[in-house]
Amino acid sequence: MRGLPCDPRRLHGGRPRLGGPQPGWRSRVTQARARAWAWRKSSRSVNKDDCVEIASTGVGIRVRDSKRRRGGVIAVAPAAWDSFLGFLGDPRDGRP
Repeated sequence: MRGLPCDPRRLHGGRPRLGGPQPGWRSRVTQARARAWAWRKSSRSVNKDDCVEIASTGVGIRVRDSKRRRGGVIAVAPAAWDSFLGFLGDPRDGRP
C-alpha cells in the first residue's frame, strides 16, 4: 500500500483519520437500501426536522440530514463513531 494515492499517511501527513472510505473512493447508496435501514434521531431535537439521523448497518454507521433524506449519506466506521460520541460526552454530565 506504500505510495498509493489512498495511503492515509501520504494524504493526511501521518495524522490519524476518522474511519470510512479513503479519499477519492465513491460509494453509492441506493434509495431502496437507505429506506431499509432503521434510521434514528435524537429525542432532544427541538425541531423534529432540524437534526441528523443515524442508522447502524452492521458494518458501520450511516449519517444523513433529516431535512434532505434523499441527499447524501456519510459512512463512518464504528470505532470512529464511538470516538465521536466519547468526545461529545454523556448528557448526564450537565454539558449541553
